Amino acid sequence: MTRKVIFLTAALALTGGMPALAQPAATESGVRSRSVDPRSDTLDRLLKPITIELTDARLEDVVSFIENFSGIDLRPMWEDERFTDGLQKDARLSVKVDEAPVLELVERVLEEVQSDFSENSWQINKQGQLEVGPKVRLNRYKERRFYDINDLLFEIPDFASVPELDLDQVLQQSRQGGGGGGGGGGGSIFDQDDQEDVTFEDDDDAAQRVMDIIRQFVETEQWQDNGGDGGQMRYYNGTIIIQAPDYIHRQINGYPSVPQYRDYSAPRVRSAAAATGSAPTGSPGNPAPPAVADDGN
Repeated sequence: MTRKVIFLTAALALTGGMPALAQPAATESGVRSRSVDPRSDTLDRLLKPITIELTDARLEDVVSFIENFSGIDLRPMWEDERFTDGLQKDARLSVKVDEAPVLELVERVLEEVQSDFSENSWQINKQGQLEVGPKVRLNRYKERRFYDINDLLFEIPDFASVPELDLDQVLQQSRQGGGGGGGGGGGSIFDQDDQEDVTFEDDDDAAQRVMDIIRQFVETEQWQDNGGDGGQMRYYNGTIIIQAPDYIHRQINGYPSVPQYRDYSAPRVRSAAAATGSAPTGSPGNPAPPAVADDGN
């Protein structure tokens, strides 16, 4: 019978003591310190490095190890009597990561056990729990957030030609002005033929383009407009309102309170956008994110 092996650079024991890396920091009073935002605390733990090799490991055991090693409150969406779409506890997988964030291990594990018909993902709820499982299950936990996109709608005029100075008109007005007062006269010192009308794109049209980019690059199949049940998106008065689970929101605006996550995730989004040249500066995946507010729902 094939021996099931789980290796770590340090001694790995699913039932024994975990390395110090997995222990939350403690204050002088002995009380474990936590950040104000539970999501930030979870992300800090997810971005810690780990080296591990899993060979024919059972999924439930792997989930327990990740939870114990990282100190994360992990909430797997298991298959059970109520839900036929879920992670199978007895699923087997083999994964190896070397000095990679715990988050990369989580993503690799989820990828290994997903089916051709149901993709897996992860998200962090407001209590800081890491929820993992099929997207169809994660879609049950939606949040409404407001994205201020006025900076994306602002359009700088692009003048195709530069007005020419009419020197004859300048000299004529100068002579008239020096001839003893009185009225002045003339007209514009610029050639009127060089004047051009500048038109701007309607804000509604510009906002629609931004939303089209989001639907194209962020979970295309999950949007209701594309036949999915994951997210809805509407525009009103400079703001895009999105009702969607966290795994969709994080791909739009990341986690602003944890800049390191943007360093981890942004290159993937930017490379997809660069492949088509469709993402403008400041759009999703580029360094300038839209301001976002959460309505608490």
